Amino acid sequence: VAPKWGALSNNNINRLGASGGTYPDASMAMADRWMGLEDQIHKRVNGSKSPLKYVIFMTDGVNSSSSTESRTLSTCTRMKNAGVKIYTIGFALEPGDYTGYTNRQIARLSSYSSNKAYTFLRSCASSPDHFVKAENTAALNDAFDKIGKDIISDVIRVAS
Repeated sequence: VAPKWGALSNNNINRLGASGGTYPDASMAMADRWMGLEDQIHKRVNGSKSPLKYVIFMTDGVNSSSSTESRTLSTCTRMKNAGVKIYTIGFALEPGDYTGYTNRQIARLSSYSSNKAYTFLRSCASSPDHFVKAENTAALNDAFDKIGKDIISDVIRVAS
C-alpha cells in the first residue's frame, strides 16, 4: 500500500505524549486489512496478483492486556499465513528506568515485563531473523537499515 507520507513539525512531535498504554491490536488489524486489499490493487496496476507484502511493527511497551496481546498475535498469524512478512522491533525494552517525555515521570520496566514483550514480538515476527531489538536511537536506525536491506534483497534479484 502506498504510504501517505507527510511531515510533522517539532512542535507537533513535542506535543506527543505517552498515556501508559500499549494497544497494538487495532493497528495490526488495519495493516491486515491493507494487506488484504493489496492483491486487487497489484493486479490492477501490474497485471498479477502476487505482490510482496511487508509489515514493520515497532513498539516501546508491553501490551496493556492479555486480550490485546491475543488479538494482535491472532492477526499476526493470519497475515503470516497469507504470505505477509512481518518484522518486529522492540525499542527500549531493556529492564530499567525510563523517564516519560511529557510528564517526566519515571517508569520502571521489570525483567518479567521485558521478557514478556520480547516473547510477544518474537511470536508476531515471521521468523527469528525478523525480530530486532533496539535499545537506543542508533540501534533503531540500524534495525531499519537491516530490515530495508532484507526487503531490497527480496525485491531486487540480479541474475548473471
